[in-house]
Amino acid sequence: MQGDNTDLKTDRRAISAAFLWVFLFNSAIAQVPINGFCQVKSFPAFPGFDRISISDVNYDSFKDVILYSSAQKSIAVIEGEEDNSFMDYKIITSPYNFSNIIPVYNKSTGLEQYVFSSRKKRTVGMFSFSSFGRFNLLAKIGFDSYPENISVADINNDGNFEYLISGSGFKGLSLLSFIDGEFNEIKLEESSIYGEAVFADISNDGYPDITAFNLFNNTFEIFYNDGKGNFERVRTEFENTSIENLEALDFNKDGYDDLIYTVKNSFKLAIGDSRSFYDSSIVITTEFIPHRFKVADFNGDNLNDIAYIDSSQGILSVIFAKGKNQFHSEIIYMKKDGLTDLHLFRSHNSNSLILLNKTGEIFIVSRLFSLPDEANLIPAVQPSTIAKFDLGNDGITDFCYIDVQTNTINFLVNDLKGIPEYFYSVSVSADHKLIVVDDEVPFNKGFYCYSPGGKMLEIINYDFHLNKPEIDQLYSPGLIKDIELHRTDELVHIFTAYEKNNVLHVREYEHHDFRYTFMDYPKLEKDVANAKLVISDHPRVYFYKSYGDSIRFTEAKLQSKSIEYKQIGVLSINNNPLIAGFSQYLLGKESPKILSLLNSDTGFLSVVSNDSVFNIIARIFKQNIFDAGKGIEFYFNTNNKLEFWNMIIYSPEDHSFNMIEIKNQGQELSVTKLFDSDKPTDFIVQKIISDKKYLIYTQQSEGIISLKRLK
Repeated sequence: MQGDNTDLKTDRRAISAAFLWVFLFNSAIAQVPINGFCQVKSFPAFPGFDRISISDVNYDSFKDVILYSSAQKSIAVIEGEEDNSFMDYKIITSPYNFSNIIPVYNKSTGLEQYVFSSRKKRTVGMFSFSSFGRFNLLAKIGFDSYPENISVADINNDGNFEYLISGSGFKGLSLLSFIDGEFNEIKLEESSIYGEAVFADISNDGYPDITAFNLFNNTFEIFYNDGKGNFERVRTEFENTSIENLEALDFNKDGYDDLIYTVKNSFKLAIGDSRSFYDSSIVITTEFIPHRFKVADFNGDNLNDIAYIDSSQGILSVIFAKGKNQFHSEIIYMKKDGLTDLHLFRSHNSNSLILLNKTGEIFIVSRLFSLPDEANLIPAVQPSTIAKFDLGNDGITDFCYIDVQTNTINFLVNDLKGIPEYFYSVSVSADHKLIVVDDEVPFNKGFYCYSPGGKMLEIINYDFHLNKPEIDQLYSPGLIKDIELHRTDELVHIFTAYEKNNVLHVREYEHHDFRYTFMDYPKLEKDVANAKLVISDHPRVYFYKSYGDSIRFTEAKLQSKSIEYKQIGVLSINNNPLIAGFSQYLLGKESPKILSLLNSDTGFLSVVSNDSVFNIIARIFKQNIFDAGKGIEFYFNTNNKLEFWNMIIYSPEDHSFNMIEIKNQGQELSVTKLFDSDKPTDFIVQKIISDKKYLIYTQQSEGIISLKRLK
């Protein structure tokens, strides 16, 4: 590569293979229809509980949360409100440590009751909550082994529930009926241990049969129901490995019960049919270990999806169905250390997930049906850099963001209401700090990712029509200062400003015929503090350079064989200030408007444009502010005269977003606090639909993307 010669290269030189890698078939998740299943809300809970159940405890028609644990002799009840928030928290003491609690509706009394197992007490029981909110034991039955799992069904269609008890430390299977306030037991296969057992209509006669997994020989044993509640083992199916989390449901909605269970890092789905053979199965390999899972239609397409948690890593992952017996690649939705349980939760006539954290936090993951004034969005594990693009050039803002945990650039494509409709994901090789978007072609977008001070430029060209990403990596001869794009017809010119041996350089790349060529412009000045590229009639570089107690702002206009310098202004400011924002607005080819924001370590600000220099002597913040470059907006009057600028900045000291408004060529300045935020990572200001303008910011430590409407 001809990178060491600093003279102007008027010819174009091809980049050698040593400095360019091309991945045509990069690992990607293409167009998963999440259809608004992207909102997460969190609520405080009581620490020390690891299981969750849902029931209308106080009969107000709103779902309440019941928390329990095998380590505690108490239940936490959190009452739900109409807006799916939680207000009233209470602890109810009990004599039992609970392994399982399942709500059951008593038709004769019209009341909710709760069947439970207590492995520690070797007991199964039934309780209710009294009118005073106390634990009210209705019945119990003791065992000489350890009950754990409970499956509930009406086995003889008499309107009363029966309860199937099993567990890895429980002898055989126990069939319990609740009659006249007492439990009656029928014992099945007492000499075996069944780690999992469920009611399921295997014989397709309308009566629940039993499918149980025998831990002694790793087999499924099928017990047919004669319609009167009598069970007989009729066949055995070998699995050859241990299984967990057995559930029965009509997964594919064909009228036959299917069986779903987990085997290490996978789900196995045994498909029911008219012959009751269950000889057709599907294996879905997972990235993590499914410790608990739920099946429901989460994205409203009338297909059942799978959501699971890996408790050891605190991962929530969702596998959306694609069609009959087909599934999209799984999406890692969020990571919260200490996740212990998840449950289905109905919200606005759609299926939501409610999750529990052992440190005392509840999360609800649900669908969005309209764009609210504020929301927290996932899928996101550790989102960092964020940018906007417009798929289809339909005027609806879409988002792309880097996720540090998954090493991906992810895309949320919004529908006409501004609600995330599709999710895409492509692997990247670094935690890039900036994304420059080539947004020209409606369905073929370019995403240019880099970090200032680094050398790598990673280019993701995504054909969204074909769901095909192509990944290139370019390596700069020096440390990258800035990158800008310029299109001529279908050709993309990539301009890079970089520093090598303390000297500022500009290089121009072109991509055609499956390769990149480059041309170097003459080298610029030494010891430049920061630089901004602007591509108008000619490439221009705006940069700062310190001279003693002052700093100079200069424009360099690059031509074929020369550089034309223009000094814009001199500021009296301490050396090496933080250039907290750098933005541009092109008004005609020869009149780019440049705005930058300098922040000294003593808290004084200078707002600088290429038209004039404003020294703002007021000490607004005590510490350096967050990068403001993506939050600078230009406002012009009807005569295209610049009237004022708005800048959104973040103050780490005050933990708040603020708006600075500058009018009258810097003579008027006002600062307005917008809202508090503890840990933002990156942000943009953008209209999503119509005139609704939002501040969109990532919170890497919290694992969310937050939206706040600016009024």
